[in-house]
Amino acid sequence: MSRLIPANGSEGYILRSAAFLKARVLYNMMYSLHKAPHQGFFACDGSLLALTAPEKPMWIWCDPGLDEKEKACLLQELALRCAASKDPLDETVLDPHSADFFNSPYLRCWNRMHPEKLKRRTRFFYSYFNLRPAKVELKVGRLYIPSISDAKEISSLVAGFNKDALGCSFSASQAFLAAEALISSKRMLCWKDESIACMCIITACCENISRLNYIYTPAHLRGKGYAQALASSASAIVLRQGFLPVLYADAGNAPANLAYRKAGFSPAGVLRKTKYIPDK
Repeated sequence: MSRLIPANGSEGYILRSAAFLKARVLYNMMYSLHKAPHQGFFACDGSLLALTAPEKPMWIWCDPGLDEKEKACLLQELALRCAASKDPLDETVLDPHSADFFNSPYLRCWNRMHPEKLKRRTRFFYSYFNLRPAKVELKVGRLYIPSISDAKEISSLVAGFNKDALGCSFSASQAFLAAEALISSKRMLCWKDESIACMCIITACCENISRLNYIYTPAHLRGKGYAQALASSASAIVLRQGFLPVLYADAGNAPANLAYRKAGFSPAGVLRKTKYIPDK
């Protein structure tokens, strides 16, 4: 008998459950997914929640209080339900231990049921929170709120972020439009020296968490402390507004992780991101 039902908007009670709240920093992205038009599955007893949205990974949370056998059964059922879809998953994000119960069954089921075969690529990233932002010691530059007149300059950072962090290319016009939209959102902060050296976006996830996104410094300006200064300054602003600042960082990017820790961020845990690609 199936324990999972399709997400239909009623699954929000899981995000408010005691078990999930203990992991809310690690899985804060799920609040944003739930607010947007989304798909996925959940267990009625609140032990599993899997959510995705267009062009977003599927985030999967499983109650850590489950025993190994029960967790394996739930995740294997989820893998089968996802593999039965006509479209493959693009990416999944979940804790490394749970990923072992999902990824292999999903690939095995998909490759058995569909002519287009898949393989996977995996990387890890950290979740951080900041209760005590470090004092900004950088003597050059300042915290800066950009205006629309900065759109051309910021468009180069937007294009660089999408290329370096996401592996996708933006045309000049696409980057300019994206820069205008980010500036108009009133959620962008920058560190400005002789030019705009670093940017970030502050996103409200839920009633008490705000996530720092899009933190990016162009390659020729790295190593000067701009990201650390901006992350620390942005965290202080978020805390004064009554929110807990959080962010995600690629575990393979040692300089970025060092900068965030120097800015006062503490690790909340590690997650595994698995990308499914054609096996040609």
